[in-house]
Parts: sequence; structure tokens; C-alpha cells
Amino acid sequence: MIVAAGLALMCSTSHAQSGYIVTTYDTTSAAGSDSVVATSASSAEEKFLAEHFPYISVCDWHPGMRFFVVPGDEDSFIRTFTDSLTGHEVGTSELAHKVLEYRGHERTERGWFRMMFVCEETQHAYYYEVRTLSFDDYCRRIQGGGVPALAFLGDVDRARELLIGRELWLKSPVVYRDSPSSASGYVESQLRVGTHVRVERVGVGTREYPVKIVFRTDDGQLYFNSVAMSCTNSAMSNEDFIMNKEHHHFAKAFSIGSQSDMKSAKMSEQLLGKYVTLRRACQMTVAGVPTSVRAATKFVVQSVKSKGVDSPYYTLTLTSGGKVYRKDVTFENSSVVGDIDGNDESYFDDLFTIGETYVPSNSEIRHTHTGSTTRRRGSSQSTATESSGDFMNMMGGVVSVGMTREDVRMAKGDPDRTHRLRSGGTQWDYFDGTKVQFNSAGRVSRVIRQ
Repeated sequence: MIVAAGLALMCSTSHAQSGYIVTTYDTTSAAGSDSVVATSASSAEEKFLAEHFPYISVCDWHPGMRFFVVPGDEDSFIRTFTDSLTGHEVGTSELAHKVLEYRGHERTERGWFRMMFVCEETQHAYYYEVRTLSFDDYCRRIQGGGVPALAFLGDVDRARELLIGRELWLKSPVVYRDSPSSASGYVESQLRVGTHVRVERVGVGTREYPVKIVFRTDDGQLYFNSVAMSCTNSAMSNEDFIMNKEHHHFAKAFSIGSQSDMKSAKMSEQLLGKYVTLRRACQMTVAGVPTSVRAATKFVVQSVKSKGVDSPYYTLTLTSGGKVYRKDVTFENSSVVGDIDGNDESYFDDLFTIGETYVPSNSEIRHTHTGSTTRRRGSSQSTATESSGDFMNMMGGVVSVGMTREDVRMAKGDPDRTHRLRSGGTQWDYFDGTKVQFNSAGRVSRVIRQ
């Protein structure tokens, strides 16, 4: 019974020569240069693979799928294929670097099955025969297997389309360089995790790791890593990429976003789309212009962007009343020299509560579910209540004599500059020209140009 009559696998060196064989040899230097510079689908990478590189079981292969013959050491002397015309077995080494096109499968008279291929260059037909199982039984029992010595070109072609010219960051320190003097043809090297690279070439690696990614570091050196993307015909499953094989899986080898981007994504998971309410007045920017924002203003968080790998600060993009606001905050409540009370005045939990309920900044309520480590400050001496005149002034952005420092922060936010007065008090200067003077007890004694 013929299941896919007249179908077979195809092979071509012309395609191989046109770019499937790539190396780390720099075209601007002597070919074969052997110099080496020594030096983990929840993640974005797993989502990238799930979207663009779906696994295709051998049971679901369809005519037209293309493969590259890359025999490993164990395949060199194994006669994997059979010539369809002569019936003679063909060693994989004889078909090395050929492109074969899948043409379907057929059932033999004995109930076995053959997977049919044609060589793209010669249009010569070959088949791979399984003599112990029917195709249905093979599909039921197979565990990530397929046809030996074949690297799936679907992954290679898709990776070329999506990755060449793209910036990546290393999640694994293990990288390689081609080396004609090495028995394996390459040498292993180490780079710092987080190293920024740019993909220059994509070609064929091995059956297990079919996508060879050649990338350049910022210092101009070329390296490569061969990785699995979909695991189609790789004879491996995702669970096999552990220990010394871990760096051969794309999601564990590369980051498609910088460490700064990863920080942003982690905090975005906590805050994106949520309502936050301002605990005290502060300055934000609207279209790049500093703007004083009143306490109790409600926002929706639109984005959380890290300001850098080594920076504790993030830029929040918020919307309220049809306007877009931006505010730099930190989720680490650390001591900052020069701040008025010795703490970082941009600390998120002192500026906002999560939700639409207004909580005054002198409350002891702190959010710990943002992933930050919080530390309580000493209780404020403010006696303001919702019924007091001071509270109404604060809500209106007005500073009045007798307010505490915390009251003034709620009314006008953090000052642009502070300095000591000869009287022993402190003066806070604001961008709108307002000057607020405190006595030595920490109460407002004078307000200039409010």
C-alpha cells in the first residue's frame, strides 16, 4: 500500500555553497585564522521560539520540508539511506552537505515503512527505511527522534530571517570559534554572561543543534554557538538540554533583550496596567516639562523601563485624565547622602499606593508585593486629618505656616534644592519660585512667593 505515491527526499550542494556553511573566519582577515580571544515558555526567548519555531513531529512532516545532511562521527560509516533506483545502501558521508527534500512516506509489503527524499541538486531519489515498526507504531513510540544525520533547514531559514543583524546578549559563557588546526574543527572559549553581540551569519550546525549562529562582539571578534530552536528531528527534547548541553538551546544561550530589558520586564509583570495613587505631591514630567502633581492623583501604569543594568532607577510612564506622565522611581529604599531625611525620596512605596485608594504619605502602610525590600521610616509628627485646614491646603497644593516637612511634600512634592538657614532651620526651593522655610523644630515658619 502506497501512502504517498511517487514522493521522495532531494539533495543539493549548490544550496550548501550559497550560504548554509558559515564560519567565524572574518572575511576581512586571512581565511582559516586560528586566533582566539579569551576573555535560563515563560521567558521572552521561550515565547520567541514558541511563536516562530514550533516543533514538528516526524508524524506531521509534510512534503517539501528540507533537510541538510550533516553526519556526525557515529553516522559516517552508517548506511542510513538507500538509492531508490538501484536499491543500494548509501553512506551518509556520501551525501554530506547535500540538501534533501522530504516527499512523504510509503508502506512496504512487509508492513514496514520508508521515508522518501529527493536530492535538490541531482533530483535523485533516496529513502530511509524502518524495518521493525509500522509508521503509526513509530509515531507512537518515537521520543524526539527522526532520521539520523539530517538537520532541519526550516529552523535555519527562519533563524536567518529573524536573527541576522539582530542584537543579542549572552546567557551562557560558552562560545566557539572555527579552528582548522583542531581535530574537531573548532575551539571553545568563554565570554562574560551578558555580553552584547550582533548576529552576522546563520548557517547549519549539527543534527542536534541545527542552527549555527555566528556573532560579533563589541570588540570586533567573531564567535559562534550551534543551538536547537524547535528540536524538529534533533533526537532531543527540551528536557535533554542540561549540564554541558544547556548552552546549546537557544533560550538558554541567548537573551533577545538586554539585562536592562529583563529588569524592566520583571517589574512590568508586577505593575503594568495597574492603578496607582499618589501618596504625596511630587514633580513629574509631561511632554518633557516639569509639572507639579497633587497628592491623591490616580494613574494607570503604562510602562516600567529600567534606566540601566547598574542603576536602581526605573522610569514609570503613567496616564491620568488623558495626559501622559513620567516619573523616575526606585524600588530600593536605601540611604542617599544629600536627601532631606537621609532616604531616597523617589522610593516607589513612599510615592504611591497600588490601587485607587488614597493613603497619606505619613501612613505606615507599605507595599511589599512589588518585589522590593522595604524599610519603615519613623512615624511623622503630622496631625493632619481629612477635616483639618492643613489637609485641605495640602490637597490643593498650598503650603501654610505650621506644616511639617511631610505635609509640605504632600502639598508641593520634593524640592529642587535645599539649604541651611543661619537661624538653624532649612529652606526648600521649588521650580515655580516658591521658597518654604522651616524652623529648627521642622515646622513651616515662612512661605515666600507661593
